[in-house]
Amino acid sequence: MDAIIHSPVWIMIAKSLLALIMFAFGLASVFVYLKVTAWRLGLQAIETECDIARDNVMLQGTVVRFQLAELQERLKKKPEKAEMEVATTIIKQAIPVLSLLIKREGNLIKWAFSGAQLAKTVFEYFSNKKH
Repeated sequence: MDAIIHSPVWIMIAKSLLALIMFAFGLASVFVYLKVTAWRLGLQAIETECDIARDNVMLQGTVVRFQLAELQERLKKKPEKAEMEVATTIIKQAIPVLSLLIKREGNLIKWAFSGAQLAKTVFEYFSNKKH
């Protein structure tokens, strides 16, 4: 058996197989060498986009934190008496509209008058709120 393994034919086959493997790795190395510049440029572009996205997220996070703090401050304040009166008026104007909705009223004139009163009150509230 030892003579079969050490015969020149098997040694030549092993050398040929080793040469093919080395040739394949050589071709893979040449392919990587040719593509490395394109891959590096692509990765640099992706890194730049990631940096921009990170900066945008940090900026948006700061804005959101500021807005959240502002909202918390507004929620801590008690509503003024005038705002409570306006809110009560809006609710009073919404009751006829809701009753028409519950009754499934078909008369458009009733809907129009109720809706117009409600819209007028809400519009006045929000236009005064901006100033």
